[in-house]
Amino acid sequence: MQTWRSDFPIPLDDANAGQVISEWLREADRGRRDQERRLLDRPSTCAHRLTGDATSLREVVSIIEIQRQISFPIPALGLSSTRLELTCFESERLVQQVGVVYAECVDGQVRFKSPKARIEVRRSDVSLSLSLRVLDAGATVLAISLTGSAIVGSESPVTFELGGEGVWSYLASDSCNTRSERVRVRLPADWAIESGHGEVVATDESASWIEVSSNVTFTANEERVRIGFSEVDSCQYRLSGTVSLTATRPEQTYLGWPRILRDDSGSRAAQDVQHVVNGQRRALSGGLVCGAVQYRLCDTAGHLPGMERCYLGVPTARQRFVSSSL
Repeated sequence: MQTWRSDFPIPLDDANAGQVISEWLREADRGRRDQERRLLDRPSTCAHRLTGDATSLREVVSIIEIQRQISFPIPALGLSSTRLELTCFESERLVQQVGVVYAECVDGQVRFKSPKARIEVRRSDVSLSLSLRVLDAGATVLAISLTGSAIVGSESPVTFELGGEGVWSYLASDSCNTRSERVRVRLPADWAIESGHGEVVATDESASWIEVSSNVTFTANEERVRIGFSEVDSCQYRLSGTVSLTATRPEQTYLGWPRILRDDSGSRAAQDVQHVVNGQRRALSGGLVCGAVQYRLCDTAGHLPGMERCYLGVPTARQRFVSSSL
């Protein structure tokens, strides 16, 4: 290797070797700090899997990846102590104590690092949302809603895809694509296969569990759910609108009707879907629907596109549109 200096892709001699190595070390340090910053900024997430080879929504485990750093404004009444407890709730029921933390108060903010990066929660009711809560002497001072932590399984097909090590991971409760070779679908009793085929692996009075390895369409009344085996992901929809910071149950409040956007179309509103409110198709314009309502999407052919079900409500007095992603 006596020719390594001449073979090196940049000019290198005794005069600039130290400078080049120093620059490499600085670049590596900048990359490390950028990675740490991204980890700190990453929000908490929630995914689901079936326990073993189970065929029941009562055998679902939720996996929560907890954000590295949690911060929030110092409460108006202050804290009784900087010794806080991070917990996980299913609706209003405590399901797991994550751990005790000692926070610091800096520039009007309470900050601490999570005592755990990941927890698993065995679900008692997957239709209820999970949240991470920070407790001060037993009182909640911060609640972090976990998007996608609830599964609506009683009204439409629920799909789990087979992953590595034989794990059945939750995929969707509506039309979707999968890269897996096989999926397991919980099909409610009032749904049937319209096209394609599958193998029934379990059944009871409320639903059947069907394994599918090729494109299939399910139907009930005027609705359809398609499951495709494709490398192309289904388009995703999301709500967009003016958000109120008022504390509510469900957790998120929109002022007036929100818009429905496709994630693959920038800020353009979704034009190819219809809105189903309390089981009735309608336009999201004109008069507001008061009280708690159930909201979902379907396209003109009756398929449910890639958006999770949302429960929505509009308090009469404030004319507010309240939603909670399930």
